[in-house]
Amino acid sequence: MDFKDITFVIQGPVIESITKKSIDNVRKLFPSSFIILSTWKGENISNINADLVIENEDPGPTILSYGKDDIARKANINRQICSTLNGLNAVQTEYAVKLRSDNILHSNEFIHYLNKFTKKTSQFSLFDQKIIYSNLFAKEITKGTKIPYFFSDFFHFGKTTDLKKLWSIDLFSNYNFQDRLSGKFQHKQYPMRCSHVEQDLWLAFLSKNTGKPFSLNDEYGANQDIADSYNYMINNIIILDYGMIGLEVPSRLEQPNKFPYEFYSFLRWKWLYESYFNLKSSIPINYKLKWYIGYFYKFIHHGIRYKAKGLFLKIKNYLLNFYNQE
Repeated sequence: MDFKDITFVIQGPVIESITKKSIDNVRKLFPSSFIILSTWKGENISNINADLVIENEDPGPTILSYGKDDIARKANINRQICSTLNGLNAVQTEYAVKLRSDNILHSNEFIHYLNKFTKKTSQFSLFDQKIIYSNLFAKEITKGTKIPYFFSDFFHFGKTTDLKKLWSIDLFSNYNFQDRLSGKFQHKQYPMRCSHVEQDLWLAFLSKNTGKPFSLNDEYGANQDIADSYNYMINNIIILDYGMIGLEVPSRLEQPNKFPYEFYSFLRWKWLYESYFNLKSSIPINYKLKWYIGYFYKFIHHGIRYKAKGLFLKIKNYLLNFYNQE
């Protein structure tokens, strides 16, 4: 792949000393690539060495829930959609990279993985070509329980048309405070457990591109949600460890993925890919054994309790709905 066929969309606010270094590093690693900074009006861009700067109107943070203190819990989900999509819409090359403005790239080796895992099934494939993701905050298991559609939104690399498709979703509405729930943690899935931004992004993408609505009753979903999550993941994305990508993130976002495992890793993704397509396994047996032991350990220590709590919440939700209908 020729570097001139790749455009980098670096999205987000201009962060002193980080964003400039991020762009300069991309310039060194990909000297013939085009660089777009998609940021906000009013940001200091005086020392930015990008080929194109897009100054977007800031949509502001989005209220997704209210805590027990009745204070709004906000996320930058609309900011990310806006800056990413507006940047991608200006790309004129066949391939693109979506990179956060507070992340710094130290390698160009990730491009070699794009054409290594090309098998897919038409039933679940939604892109022309798979997109490379990092494993930063790409959760497979939380609290001893598998969680669906929790894929990273930090770094994406693939065909520009596919990245546009991924990010061409509607902006999210603010959750409206409910007086009757004052003093409770309230959100769109109350009284069940709230889904996460990463999940919401993928559910919005699937709903727009499959012809059917996708939603979760709570963050853990149902068995079918877990199965579908694996199917769509294997057929649409390639997960690389962020160290393999050469991605540097702020210390507050660093993610250890030691035993017992919680996040996806490249080995775990490759294991699932090989199993799905009945390929000869290349995954070390000791890794598989450690993964199973870790999953069993987490399930015993946390999963059983959270499964029971989830069942209690479902019964409670059913009774509340029944009472309201009466």
